[in-house]
Amino acid sequence: MLIRLDGLLRALVVLLALTAFGLYAFVVINRINYPFELEWMEGATVDTVSRVLDGQPIYTEPSTAWVSPLYGPLSYYVGAGFARLFGIGFFAQRLMSVTASIGCFVMLYLWARRETHFGLASLVAPGVFAATFAVSGAWFDLARVDMVFVILLLCALYSLRFAERERDLAVSGVLLGLSFLAKQNTLIVALPLVIYVLLAHKRRSWAFIGGLALVGGGTSLLFDVTSNGWFRYFVLGMGEQDDYILGPILTFWSEDLQSVMIAFAAAIGYVIWLIANHRREAGFYLTAGIGILATCYLARLHGGGFINGLIPLHAFLALGAALALAQIARTFGNGRPIGAPLAVAGFAAISLQFITLIYLPQQFVPTAEDRAAGEQFIDLLRQQPDEVLVFAHGYYAEMAGKTGGHVGWLMALYGNVGEEASAAKRAFAADIQAQLADQRWGALIIDQAIFVSEAYTDAIERYYVGEPIIFPDDDAFRPVTGLETRPLALYTRRNLSAAASTNSP
Repeated sequence: MLIRLDGLLRALVVLLALTAFGLYAFVVINRINYPFELEWMEGATVDTVSRVLDGQPIYTEPSTAWVSPLYGPLSYYVGAGFARLFGIGFFAQRLMSVTASIGCFVMLYLWARRETHFGLASLVAPGVFAATFAVSGAWFDLARVDMVFVILLLCALYSLRFAERERDLAVSGVLLGLSFLAKQNTLIVALPLVIYVLLAHKRRSWAFIGGLALVGGGTSLLFDVTSNGWFRYFVLGMGEQDDYILGPILTFWSEDLQSVMIAFAAAIGYVIWLIANHRREAGFYLTAGIGILATCYLARLHGGGFINGLIPLHAFLALGAALALAQIARTFGNGRPIGAPLAVAGFAAISLQFITLIYLPQQFVPTAEDRAAGEQFIDLLRQQPDEVLVFAHGYYAEMAGKTGGHVGWLMALYGNVGEEASAAKRAFAADIQAQLADQRWGALIIDQAIFVSEAYTDAIERYYVGEPIIFPDDDAFRPVTGLETRPLALYTRRNLSAAASTNSP
């Protein structure tokens, strides 16, 4: 009976893993060509890639012509390569992320296969990760930096886990440095790993630390020097105090981890088993797990942080669950992973984890109404007589041929511009106030999520007159993930001469 149940559960695990891949593929195929933002910062990514292709620096003093990104440069340079092949736009950048996410699946498969020599575990690791697509924010195929960051992080960890020579350690350090250049969250993961390498590899640790310092530190220094410190200001946050919120301190554990609690428990159990049995790899999995958990926890505490910050943790938990499953089958199956009650329970638990992560893929695919509303919005921009400045959404003005500045990353400068604010933020506010007074732009687009400082909202009202942008319904043209925001109002130049004559005695 147990043998029959074991076989059924194995088949169910395979079916559920394939379902996870199928759901992911369905979403990607049905939205990769969508010509508008799936998430509200995708346009800023496209603007950044365009700037790379134009040979212009991406970290500069902020102005209405250009506001720098908040992330490292690597993904934008990789994205520029994709754009050369497939053209400027959302498709090329999404294809980059799809390629990276498939790379993550392959890496998890190879890792589990090498660690366990158990075929089903090799499928479970990438399968569970694919199943976390929805609870990770449906982020795996977006024009964002995250998947490049995660694939490089996984490759670095894989190289370190199986490092036997100094060359392997150096490769791991280089890959970790590249991961940092894609997204600075890597730094939190790197700190405990450095401690692990010093303790586990001792005199050979110089290769890992050297590779990390040369690529991550050296390249950062180069960008910082050539940008006159603006790389440091935007990417490392040296110009502003980081804004952290208290809510996720508890909800991280009670809500964020709830959907992957089975994988979390399995991974924790596996590490405890490694430690209890004095396994050599225990130190690696413990320190890597602590680093990844810490960076994802801090990402959720950060003001504006979204559930995409959990992606590295989901990948590592998927691996941990697969390794735990293989160990349970091996330990309690009397030398063969079949028939034992605890092995059956392990397959049942993994099946339940897959089931709890099933989602309706259509919710992440824009509708025909969204597309029509987007085309209507771009037509509205084209109808304006001069340049248009679009707040909070990059690339849209470019699509309409009405580029009036690239401020898709404006959230970096949002907030108070009083004496306690940075000089850069105050200077940017003064610059935009002056250009508003000159009525430089023929039109302004104000977003529902108004990343516009109070310092110049008064100037907008004084020199421009607004009217609402009418969409077919309340849901049309909203991003399918992330901040559900859309353009709210069109502001056109106010007739100052008429207003002056009306007010004259």
